[in-house]
Amino acid sequence: MQAVFSLAFVLGVLVAITIAGGPPSEEKKKIIDECKAQEKATDDDVQQLMSHKLPNGPNGKCFLACINEKTGVIKDGKINGDMLKANILKENGGNEKAAGSVNEMVAECQGINNPQRCELAFQLMDCMMKSYAKYGNPKQM
Repeated sequence: MQAVFSLAFVLGVLVAITIAGGPPSEEKKKIIDECKAQEKATDDDVQQLMSHKLPNGPNGKCFLACINEKTGVIKDGKINGDMLKANILKENGGNEKAAGSVNEMVAECQGINNPQRCELAFQLMDCMMKSYAKYGNPKQM
């Protein structure tokens, strides 16, 4: 099973979960399971995330929010750019060659603002997925 990015441990992961490839670690699996239960996400929501797609179920957006909150990517209703960058780099083995692209990705997405936590997380994930398409996967740099 692959992680979306992570989105993810992205999204924040787990923006970063979603961003990185490979099976989820026990820590990531725990967060996914906790958020799935907390937000009443479906198996389809989880599978979509793991298949590099945005969850489209009624609770999928809040599932993303939970993941991002538990990983520190979203804190107090705001995107924490430093934590987002740290999670992406961690998920990609600390690849310093990718740092420039990661900085650009984070710069494009960290300014997203939405008072609704679920929408904020969904918009962040959408932005990060577009950034990965634009700049490439840091793991492959």
